[in-house]
Amino acid sequence: MTGVAGGIPPPGDLGPRVLRNTAVQAIGRNLIALARMVTIAVIVRQYGADTFGEYAIMIALLQVAEGVADFGTTEVFVRDVARRPEQAHRYMRVLTAAKLLQVPAAFSVLAAAVYLIGYPTHLVEAVLLAGIGLVFFAGVTVYRVIFKATLSMERELLPELASVLFMIALVAAVADGSLLTIALCHLASRAVFFAGCYALGRNRFRPSIAGVTRADVFSGLAGSAAIGAAGFLVMVYEALDVLFLSRLATAGDVALYSGAQRLAWPLLMALAAVGGSMYPLLASLWPHSPAEFARTCQRGLAGMLTVGGLALGTGLAGAEFFLGLLGPGMSDGAGAFRILLLLCVSKAVSMTIGPALLVVRAQRSILLLVAMALVAKAAAIAPVASGFGYVGVAWAALAVDVLFVELPALYLVHRHTGFHPDWRVASKIAGAVAAAALLPGMVLPRGSLAAACAAACIYTAVVFLTGAVTTAEIGRLVKRGSR
Repeated sequence: MTGVAGGIPPPGDLGPRVLRNTAVQAIGRNLIALARMVTIAVIVRQYGADTFGEYAIMIALLQVAEGVADFGTTEVFVRDVARRPEQAHRYMRVLTAAKLLQVPAAFSVLAAAVYLIGYPTHLVEAVLLAGIGLVFFAGVTVYRVIFKATLSMERELLPELASVLFMIALVAAVADGSLLTIALCHLASRAVFFAGCYALGRNRFRPSIAGVTRADVFSGLAGSAAIGAAGFLVMVYEALDVLFLSRLATAGDVALYSGAQRLAWPLLMALAAVGGSMYPLLASLWPHSPAEFARTCQRGLAGMLTVGGLALGTGLAGAEFFLGLLGPGMSDGAGAFRILLLLCVSKAVSMTIGPALLVVRAQRSILLLVAMALVAKAAAIAPVASGFGYVGVAWAALAVDVLFVELPALYLVHRHTGFHPDWRVASKIAGAVAAAALLPGMVLPRGSLAAACAAACIYTAVVFLTGAVTTAEIGRLVKRGSR
Protein backbone atom coordinates (compact mmCIF):
# COMPACT_ATOMS: atom_id res chain seq x y z
CA MET A 1 0.00 0.00 0.00
CA THR A 2 2.36 2.65 -1.22
CA GLY A 3 -0.27 5.34 -0.73
CA VAL A 4 -0.13 4.97 3.03
CA ALA A 5 3.58 4.43 3.21
CA GLY A 6 4.28 7.35 0.95
CA GLY A 7 1.93 9.55 2.92
CA ILE A 8 4.03 9.52 6.10
CA PRO A 9 5.96 12.80 6.07
CA PRO A 10 9.65 12.76 7.00
CA PRO A 11 10.49 14.06 10.51
CA GLY A 12 11.70 17.43 9.18
CA ASP A 13 8.30 18.11 7.59
CA LEU A 14 6.20 16.98 10.53
CA GLY A 15 5.95 20.35 12.30
CA PRO A 16 4.16 22.22 9.51
CA ARG A 17 2.04 19.17 8.73
CA VAL A 18 0.99 18.88 12.38
CA LEU A 19 0.09 22.58 12.49
CA ARG A 20 -2.01 22.35 9.33
CA ASN A 21 -3.65 19.12 10.49
CA THR A 22 -4.51 20.68 13.85
CA ALA A 23 -6.05 23.73 12.15
CA VAL A 24 -8.03 21.56 9.74
CA GLN A 25 -9.32 19.40 12.59
CA ALA A 26 -10.22 22.37 14.77
CA ILE A 27 -12.16 24.05 11.96
CA GLY A 28 -13.69 20.81 10.72
CA ARG A 29 -14.73 19.60 14.16
CA ASN A 30 -16.37 22.92 14.91
CA LEU A 31 -18.29 22.87 11.63
CA ILE A 32 -19.44 19.33 12.39
CA ALA A 33 -20.38 20.31 15.93
CA LEU A 34 -22.33 23.30 14.59
CA ALA A 35 -24.19 20.98 12.22
CA ARG A 36 -24.96 18.67 15.14
CA MET A 37 -26.33 21.65 17.03
CA VAL A 38 -28.71 22.25 14.13
CA THR A 39 -29.73 18.58 14.34
CA ILE A 40 -30.50 18.96 18.03
CA ALA A 41 -32.45 22.18 17.42
CA VAL A 42 -34.56 20.45 14.73
CA ILE A 43 -35.28 17.50 17.03
CA VAL A 44 -36.17 19.72 20.01
CA ARG A 45 -38.40 22.00 17.97
CA GLN A 46 -40.13 19.40 15.77
CA TYR A 47 -40.08 16.26 17.94
CA GLY A 48 -40.12 17.73 21.46
CA ALA A 49 -37.68 17.94 24.37
CA ASP A 50 -38.64 14.51 25.74
CA THR A 51 -37.89 12.83 22.40
CA PHE A 52 -34.57 14.65 22.32
CA GLY A 53 -33.84 13.24 25.78
CA GLU A 54 -34.49 9.72 24.48
CA TYR A 55 -32.30 10.45 21.46
CA ALA A 56 -29.51 11.48 23.85
CA ILE A 57 -29.87 8.15 25.67
CA MET A 58 -29.65 6.33 22.34
CA ILE A 59 -26.46 8.19 21.38
CA ALA A 60 -24.90 7.51 24.80
CA LEU A 61 -25.50 3.77 24.41
CA LEU A 62 -24.20 3.78 20.83
CA GLN A 63 -21.01 5.47 21.95
CA VAL A 64 -20.38 2.66 24.42
CA ALA A 65 -20.88 0.10 21.64
CA GLU A 66 -18.57 2.04 19.34
CA GLY A 67 -15.92 1.72 22.03
CA VAL A 68 -16.09 -2.04 21.50
CA ALA A 69 -16.05 -1.68 17.70
CA ASP A 70 -12.83 0.32 17.96
CA PHE A 71 -11.32 -1.14 21.16
CA GLY A 72 -8.02 0.68 20.90
CA THR A 73 -7.17 -0.49 17.39
CA THR A 74 -7.07 3.04 15.97
CA GLU A 75 -4.38 4.24 18.38
CA VAL A 76 -2.28 1.08 18.13
CA PHE A 77 -2.39 0.76 14.35
CA VAL A 78 -1.71 4.49 13.84
CA ARG A 79 1.35 4.12 16.05
CA ASP A 80 2.54 1.02 14.19
CA VAL A 81 1.96 2.51 10.73
CA ALA A 82 3.74 5.73 11.74
CA ARG A 83 6.74 3.78 12.98
CA ARG A 84 6.88 1.13 10.23
CA PRO A 85 5.21 2.56 7.11
CA GLU A 86 6.71 -0.20 4.94
CA GLN A 87 4.40 -2.64 6.78
CA ALA A 88 1.29 -0.46 6.36
CA HIS A 89 -0.42 -2.72 3.82
CA ARG A 90 -0.25 -5.76 6.11
CA TYR A 91 -1.39 -3.76 9.16
CA MET A 92 -4.48 -2.50 7.34
CA ARG A 93 -5.52 -5.99 6.20
CA VAL A 94 -5.17 -7.26 9.76
CA LEU A 95 -7.24 -4.34 11.05
CA THR A 96 -9.97 -5.03 8.50
CA ALA A 97 -10.14 -8.68 9.55
CA ALA A 98 -10.34 -7.67 13.21
CA LYS A 99 -13.46 -5.62 12.52
CA LEU A 100 -15.27 -8.80 11.42
CA LEU A 101 -15.03 -9.94 15.04
CA GLN A 102 -15.47 -6.59 16.72
CA VAL A 103 -18.76 -5.56 15.08
CA PRO A 104 -20.80 -8.56 16.32
CA ALA A 105 -19.26 -8.13 19.76
CA ALA A 106 -20.19 -4.45 19.80
CA PHE A 107 -23.79 -5.12 18.79
CA SER A 108 -24.07 -7.82 21.46
CA VAL A 109 -22.92 -5.35 24.12
CA LEU A 110 -25.45 -2.80 22.88
CA ALA A 111 -28.33 -5.29 22.93
CA ALA A 112 -27.39 -6.54 26.40
CA ALA A 113 -27.21 -2.98 27.75
CA VAL A 114 -30.66 -1.88 26.56
CA TYR A 115 -32.34 -5.00 27.88
CA LEU A 116 -30.52 -5.11 31.23
CA ILE A 117 -31.14 -1.42 31.98
CA GLY A 118 -34.82 -1.97 31.24
CA TYR A 119 -35.73 0.82 28.85
CA PRO A 120 -39.22 0.94 27.26
CA THR A 121 -39.83 -1.05 24.10
CA HIS A 122 -39.85 1.88 21.68
CA LEU A 123 -36.45 3.05 22.95
CA VAL A 124 -35.01 -0.47 22.72
CA GLU A 125 -36.20 -0.81 19.12
CA ALA A 126 -34.73 2.55 18.16
CA VAL A 127 -31.35 1.79 19.76
CA LEU A 128 -31.08 -1.60 18.05
CA LEU A 129 -32.04 -0.14 14.67
CA ALA A 130 -29.40 2.58 15.00
CA GLY A 131 -26.96 -0.09 16.17
CA ILE A 132 -26.85 -1.58 12.69
CA GLY A 133 -24.75 1.46 11.86
CA LEU A 134 -21.88 -0.13 13.81
CA VAL A 135 -21.00 -1.88 10.55
CA PHE A 136 -20.40 1.46 8.88
CA PHE A 137 -18.62 2.87 11.92
CA ALA A 138 -16.17 -0.03 11.84
CA GLY A 139 -15.41 0.75 8.20
CA VAL A 140 -14.78 4.38 9.10
CA THR A 141 -12.27 3.37 11.79
CA VAL A 142 -10.23 1.46 9.20
CA TYR A 143 -9.83 4.56 7.06
CA ARG A 144 -9.33 6.71 10.16
CA VAL A 145 -6.04 4.90 10.77
CA ILE A 146 -4.85 5.83 7.28
CA PHE A 147 -5.95 9.44 7.58
CA LYS A 148 -4.44 9.93 11.04
CA ALA A 149 -1.15 8.24 10.17
CA THR A 150 -0.73 10.41 7.08
CA LEU A 151 -1.94 13.60 8.80
CA SER A 152 -4.78 13.97 6.30
CA MET A 153 -7.78 14.03 8.64
CA GLU A 154 -9.68 16.32 6.28
CA ARG A 155 -10.47 13.14 4.34
CA GLU A 156 -12.51 11.95 7.31
CA LEU A 157 -13.92 15.30 8.35
CA LEU A 158 -15.52 16.05 4.97
CA PRO A 159 -17.57 12.81 4.87
CA GLU A 160 -18.54 13.23 8.52
CA LEU A 161 -19.81 16.76 7.85
CA ALA A 162 -21.70 15.52 4.80
CA SER A 163 -23.29 12.75 6.88
CA VAL A 164 -24.49 15.19 9.56
CA LEU A 165 -25.96 17.54 6.96
CA PHE A 166 -27.68 14.56 5.36
CA MET A 167 -29.21 13.63 8.73
CA ILE A 168 -30.45 17.18 9.26
CA ALA A 169 -32.24 17.06 5.92
CA LEU A 170 -33.80 13.67 6.70
CA VAL A 171 -34.92 14.56 10.23
CA ALA A 172 -36.43 17.86 9.08
CA ALA A 173 -38.14 16.30 6.05
CA VAL A 174 -39.87 13.49 7.95
CA ALA A 175 -40.58 15.09 11.36
CA ASP A 176 -43.24 12.56 12.40
CA GLY A 177 -42.33 12.72 16.10
CA SER A 178 -41.05 9.14 16.22
CA LEU A 179 -37.77 8.15 17.87
CA LEU A 180 -37.63 5.20 15.47
CA THR A 181 -37.58 7.64 12.56
CA ILE A 182 -34.63 9.49 14.11
CA ALA A 183 -32.82 6.16 14.56
CA LEU A 184 -33.35 5.35 10.88
CA CYS A 185 -31.98 8.78 9.91
CA HIS A 186 -28.94 8.13 12.12
CA LEU A 187 -28.36 4.80 10.38
CA ALA A 188 -28.56 6.42 6.95
CA SER A 189 -26.11 9.14 7.97
CA ARG A 190 -23.62 6.51 9.13
CA ALA A 191 -23.82 4.87 5.72
CA VAL A 192 -23.05 8.22 4.08
CA PHE A 193 -20.10 8.70 6.45
CA PHE A 194 -18.52 5.39 5.48
CA ALA A 195 -19.21 5.88 1.77
CA GLY A 196 -17.38 9.21 1.87
CA CYS A 197 -14.36 7.78 3.70
CA TYR A 198 -14.19 4.93 1.21
CA ALA A 199 -14.36 7.31 -1.73
CA LEU A 200 -11.54 9.48 -0.36
CA GLY A 201 -9.40 6.62 0.91
CA ARG A 202 -9.76 3.87 -1.66
CA ASN A 203 -6.71 5.05 -3.58
CA ARG A 204 -4.70 4.24 -0.45
CA PHE A 205 -6.46 1.09 0.69
CA ARG A 206 -9.35 -1.08 -0.47
CA PRO A 207 -10.77 -3.36 2.24
CA SER A 208 -9.11 -6.75 2.04
CA ILE A 209 -8.17 -9.59 4.37
CA ALA A 210 -6.00 -11.43 1.86
CA GLY A 211 -3.23 -13.35 3.54
CA VAL A 212 -4.41 -12.57 7.06
CA THR A 213 -4.36 -15.49 9.48
CA ARG A 214 -6.29 -16.02 12.67
CA ALA A 215 -3.04 -15.58 14.57
CA ASP A 216 -2.51 -12.17 12.92
CA VAL A 217 -5.94 -10.98 14.01
CA PHE A 218 -5.63 -12.18 17.59
CA SER A 219 -2.14 -10.74 17.82
CA GLY A 220 -3.42 -7.35 16.63
CA LEU A 221 -6.33 -7.42 19.07
CA ALA A 222 -4.06 -8.52 21.90
CA GLY A 223 -1.76 -5.60 21.19
CA SER A 224 -4.66 -3.18 21.54
CA ALA A 225 -6.33 -4.96 24.48
CA ALA A 226 -5.10 -2.63 27.22
CA ILE A 227 -5.86 0.53 25.23
CA GLY A 228 -9.14 -0.99 24.06
CA ALA A 229 -10.24 -1.81 27.58
CA ALA A 230 -9.33 1.71 28.66
CA GLY A 231 -11.18 3.15 25.65
CA PHE A 232 -14.28 1.10 26.42
CA LEU A 233 -14.22 2.26 30.03
CA VAL A 234 -13.85 5.84 28.78
CA MET A 235 -16.99 5.42 26.67
CA VAL A 236 -18.88 4.06 29.68
CA TYR A 237 -17.41 6.88 31.78
CA GLU A 238 -18.69 9.51 29.33
CA ALA A 239 -22.14 7.91 29.10
CA LEU A 240 -22.70 7.59 32.87
CA ASP A 241 -24.07 11.13 33.22
CA VAL A 242 -26.97 10.60 30.84
CA LEU A 243 -27.58 6.97 31.83
CA PHE A 244 -27.84 7.77 35.55
CA LEU A 245 -30.08 10.76 34.85
CA SER A 246 -32.29 8.60 32.62
CA ARG A 247 -32.98 6.23 35.54
CA LEU A 248 -32.83 8.54 38.57
CA ALA A 249 -34.11 11.92 37.35
CA THR A 250 -36.76 13.27 34.99
CA ALA A 251 -36.88 13.31 31.20
CA GLY A 252 -36.60 17.10 31.43
CA ASP A 253 -33.32 16.77 33.33
CA VAL A 254 -31.97 14.44 30.66
CA ALA A 255 -32.95 16.87 27.90
CA LEU A 256 -31.47 19.95 29.61
CA TYR A 257 -28.23 18.20 30.56
CA SER A 258 -27.85 16.62 27.12
CA GLY A 259 -28.50 19.95 25.41
CA ALA A 260 -25.87 21.66 27.56
CA GLN A 261 -23.46 18.77 27.01
CA ARG A 262 -23.89 18.78 23.24
CA LEU A 263 -23.44 22.54 23.12
CA ALA A 264 -20.23 22.31 25.17
CA TRP A 265 -18.79 19.40 23.19
CA PRO A 266 -17.65 21.48 20.18
CA LEU A 267 -15.08 23.06 22.47
CA LEU A 268 -13.79 19.65 23.49
CA MET A 269 -13.67 18.45 19.88
CA ALA A 270 -11.67 21.49 18.79
CA LEU A 271 -9.24 21.17 21.68
CA ALA A 272 -8.92 17.41 21.18
CA ALA A 273 -7.59 18.13 17.70
CA VAL A 274 -4.34 19.25 19.34
CA GLY A 275 -3.79 15.88 21.00
CA GLY A 276 -4.86 13.99 17.89
CA SER A 277 -2.38 15.86 15.73
CA MET A 278 0.44 15.56 18.26
CA TYR A 279 0.26 11.77 18.44
CA PRO A 280 2.19 10.90 15.23
CA LEU A 281 4.74 13.61 16.01
CA LEU A 282 5.33 12.40 19.57
CA ALA A 283 5.63 8.83 18.30
CA SER A 284 8.38 9.92 15.91
CA LEU A 285 10.30 11.79 18.65
CA TRP A 286 10.32 9.18 21.41
CA PRO A 287 12.68 7.90 22.72
CA HIS A 288 15.57 9.36 20.69
CA SER A 289 14.65 13.07 21.14
CA PRO A 290 13.35 13.50 24.73
CA ALA A 291 14.05 17.25 24.84
CA GLU A 292 12.08 17.95 21.66
CA PHE A 293 9.41 15.55 22.94
CA ALA A 294 9.00 17.70 26.06
CA ARG A 295 8.97 20.96 24.09
CA THR A 296 6.28 19.56 21.79
CA CYS A 297 4.14 18.59 24.78
CA GLN A 298 4.51 22.07 26.26
CA ARG A 299 3.64 23.82 23.00
CA GLY A 300 0.61 21.62 22.53
CA LEU A 301 -0.62 22.24 26.07
CA ALA A 302 -0.10 26.01 25.86
CA GLY A 303 -1.80 26.23 22.46
CA MET A 304 -4.76 24.19 23.65
CA LEU A 305 -5.25 26.35 26.75
CA THR A 306 -5.01 29.57 24.74
CA VAL A 307 -7.73 28.52 22.30
CA GLY A 308 -9.79 26.90 25.05
CA GLY A 309 -9.67 30.03 27.16
CA LEU A 310 -11.28 32.11 24.41
CA ALA A 311 -14.18 29.68 24.01
CA LEU A 312 -14.51 29.23 27.77
CA GLY A 313 -14.70 32.94 28.56
CA THR A 314 -17.18 33.56 25.74
CA GLY A 315 -19.37 30.62 26.74
CA LEU A 316 -19.42 31.53 30.43
CA ALA A 317 -20.53 35.09 29.61
CA GLY A 318 -23.22 34.17 27.06
CA ALA A 319 -24.49 30.77 28.25
CA GLU A 320 -28.21 31.62 28.21
CA PHE A 321 -28.05 33.00 24.68
CA PHE A 322 -26.24 29.97 23.24
CA LEU A 323 -28.55 27.41 24.88
CA GLY A 324 -31.61 29.37 23.80
CA LEU A 325 -30.64 28.71 20.20
CA LEU A 326 -31.50 25.02 20.68
CA GLY A 327 -35.15 25.63 21.39
CA PRO A 328 -37.75 26.93 23.86
CA GLY A 329 -36.85 26.34 27.51
CA MET A 330 -33.36 25.00 26.80
CA SER A 331 -31.72 28.12 28.30
CA ASP A 332 -32.77 26.76 31.71
CA GLY A 333 -29.72 24.52 31.44
CA ALA A 334 -27.27 27.46 31.41
CA GLY A 335 -25.93 26.59 34.87
CA ALA A 336 -24.96 23.10 33.76
CA PHE A 337 -23.56 24.48 30.50
CA ARG A 338 -21.11 26.72 32.38
CA ILE A 339 -19.92 23.80 34.49
CA LEU A 340 -19.57 21.54 31.45
CA LEU A 341 -17.43 24.15 29.69
CA LEU A 342 -14.98 23.94 32.59
CA LEU A 343 -15.18 20.16 32.31
CA CYS A 344 -14.27 20.32 28.62
CA VAL A 345 -11.07 22.24 29.36
CA SER A 346 -10.19 19.77 32.11
CA LYS A 347 -10.71 16.88 29.71
CA ALA A 348 -8.69 18.63 27.03
CA VAL A 349 -5.65 18.80 29.30
CA SER A 350 -5.58 15.02 29.70
CA MET A 351 -6.40 14.51 26.01
CA THR A 352 -3.52 16.76 24.96
CA ILE A 353 -0.86 15.05 27.06
CA GLY A 354 -2.51 11.62 27.02
CA PRO A 355 -0.96 10.55 23.68
CA ALA A 356 2.43 10.70 25.39
CA LEU A 357 1.39 7.73 27.53
CA LEU A 358 0.44 5.73 24.43
CA VAL A 359 3.77 6.54 22.81
CA VAL A 360 5.74 5.21 25.79
CA ARG A 361 3.45 2.16 25.94
CA ALA A 362 1.96 2.93 29.34
CA GLN A 363 -1.34 1.28 28.43
CA ARG A 364 -1.72 -0.47 31.76
CA SER A 365 -1.36 2.80 33.64
CA ILE A 366 -4.06 4.32 31.42
CA LEU A 367 -6.35 1.37 32.05
CA LEU A 368 -5.93 1.63 35.82
CA LEU A 369 -6.51 5.38 35.73
CA VAL A 370 -9.72 5.08 33.71
CA ALA A 371 -11.04 2.20 35.83
CA MET A 372 -10.54 4.20 39.03
CA ALA A 373 -12.16 7.26 37.47
CA LEU A 374 -15.16 5.20 36.33
CA VAL A 375 -15.75 3.83 39.82
CA ALA A 376 -15.33 7.30 41.33
CA LYS A 377 -17.76 8.86 38.86
CA ALA A 378 -20.44 6.24 39.47
CA ALA A 379 -20.05 6.70 43.22
CA ALA A 380 -20.23 10.49 42.90
CA ILE A 381 -23.14 10.75 40.44
CA ALA A 382 -25.50 8.15 41.87
CA PRO A 383 -26.26 10.05 45.12
CA VAL A 384 -26.69 13.47 43.47
CA ALA A 385 -28.69 12.55 40.34
CA SER A 386 -32.01 12.13 42.13
CA GLY A 387 -31.55 14.84 44.75
CA PHE A 388 -29.76 17.60 42.84
CA GLY A 389 -30.68 16.79 39.25
CA TYR A 390 -28.64 17.68 36.20
CA VAL A 391 -26.71 20.55 37.85
CA GLY A 392 -25.54 18.25 40.64
CA VAL A 393 -24.44 15.68 38.06
CA ALA A 394 -22.46 18.35 36.21
CA TRP A 395 -20.59 19.40 39.37
CA ALA A 396 -19.88 15.77 40.27
CA ALA A 397 -18.56 15.05 36.76
CA LEU A 398 -16.21 18.07 36.93
CA ALA A 399 -14.85 17.16 40.36
CA VAL A 400 -14.19 13.55 39.35
CA ASP A 401 -12.49 14.53 36.09
CA VAL A 402 -10.09 16.93 37.79
CA LEU A 403 -9.26 14.67 40.73
CA PHE A 404 -9.26 11.26 39.05
CA VAL A 405 -8.30 11.97 35.42
CA GLU A 406 -6.51 15.28 34.82
CA LEU A 407 -4.18 15.33 37.84
CA PRO A 408 -3.29 11.60 37.66
CA ALA A 409 -2.64 11.93 33.89
CA LEU A 410 -0.21 14.78 34.50
CA TYR A 411 1.55 12.71 37.15
CA LEU A 412 1.80 9.62 34.90
CA VAL A 413 3.22 11.61 31.99
CA HIS A 414 5.84 13.10 34.31
CA ARG A 415 6.74 9.69 35.74
CA HIS A 416 7.08 7.97 32.36
CA THR A 417 8.63 10.79 30.31
CA GLY A 418 9.99 13.35 32.75
CA PHE A 419 7.79 16.09 31.24
CA HIS A 420 6.67 18.73 33.75
CA PRO A 421 4.35 21.47 32.41
CA ASP A 422 5.23 25.14 32.77
CA TRP A 423 2.04 26.65 34.18
CA ARG A 424 2.98 30.33 33.84
CA VAL A 425 1.06 30.72 30.58
CA ALA A 426 -1.87 28.76 32.04
CA SER A 427 -2.12 31.14 35.02
CA LYS A 428 -2.26 34.17 32.70
CA ILE A 429 -4.95 32.49 30.60
CA ALA A 430 -6.97 31.70 33.73
CA GLY A 431 -6.89 35.38 34.68
CA ALA A 432 -8.02 36.37 31.19
CA VAL A 433 -10.92 33.89 31.36
CA ALA A 434 -12.02 35.24 34.75
CA ALA A 435 -12.00 38.81 33.42
CA ALA A 436 -13.90 37.79 30.28
CA ALA A 437 -16.54 35.87 32.23
CA LEU A 438 -17.18 38.46 34.94
CA LEU A 439 -16.68 41.96 33.52
CA PRO A 440 -19.34 41.95 30.73
CA GLY A 441 -22.10 41.09 33.20
CA MET A 442 -21.41 44.28 35.14
CA VAL A 443 -22.52 46.54 32.29
CA LEU A 444 -24.43 44.26 29.88
CA PRO A 445 -27.34 41.80 30.30
CA ARG A 446 -25.94 38.58 31.77
CA GLY A 447 -25.99 35.65 29.37
CA SER A 448 -26.66 37.79 26.29
CA LEU A 449 -25.01 37.81 22.88
CA ALA A 450 -23.56 41.25 23.67
CA ALA A 451 -21.95 39.87 26.83
CA ALA A 452 -20.45 36.98 24.88
CA CYS A 453 -18.97 39.30 22.24
CA ALA A 454 -17.57 41.60 24.92
CA ALA A 455 -16.04 38.58 26.69
CA ALA A 456 -14.20 37.55 23.52
CA CYS A 457 -12.75 41.05 23.14
CA ILE A 458 -11.71 41.26 26.80
CA TYR A 459 -10.04 37.83 26.72
CA THR A 460 -8.10 38.67 23.56
CA ALA A 461 -6.89 41.96 25.02
CA VAL A 462 -5.82 40.44 28.34
CA VAL A 463 -3.84 37.51 26.85
CA PHE A 464 -1.86 39.95 24.71
CA LEU A 465 -1.35 42.47 27.51
CA THR A 466 -0.10 39.79 29.92
CA GLY A 467 2.16 38.19 27.36
CA ALA A 468 0.33 34.86 27.37
CA VAL A 469 0.20 35.27 23.58
CA THR A 470 2.64 37.35 21.54
CA THR A 471 2.53 38.55 17.97
CA ALA A 472 5.98 37.04 17.44
CA GLU A 473 4.70 33.58 18.39
CA ILE A 474 1.70 33.95 16.09
CA GLY A 475 4.02 34.97 13.28
CA ARG A 476 6.17 31.87 13.80
CA LEU A 477 3.10 29.63 13.75
CA VAL A 478 1.79 31.21 10.55
CA LYS A 479 5.19 30.87 8.93
CA ARG A 480 5.41 27.20 9.87
CA GLY A 481 1.89 26.53 8.68
CA SER A 482 2.58 28.09 5.27
CA ARG A 483 5.55 25.87 4.54
